[in-house]
Amino acid sequence: MQTLTETLNTLRRSNKNNWYTFVGTVDGKDIKAKGYKTWLQILQIDGIEHGSTMGLNVTGFKNHIDKAIEYHNAN
Repeated sequence: MQTLTETLNTLRRSNKNNWYTFVGTVDGKDIKAKGYKTWLQILQIDGIEHGSTMGLNVTGFKNHIDKAIEYHNAN
């Protein structure tokens, strides 16, 4: 089973220069995401917004998702 980071990164890579969306449940968390390249305009996890800034590199993109998940795992 893919993690949220792997899922969104795969989606990003398969939609180069196009918007992509994801709505589903990952690890028991309700996820809504909309992005373009490494910019996550919308990243909602259980209704809490975690959108990113524009211009992140791929490492920053993955770290942003990981930190959002860590926030929810801690609370």
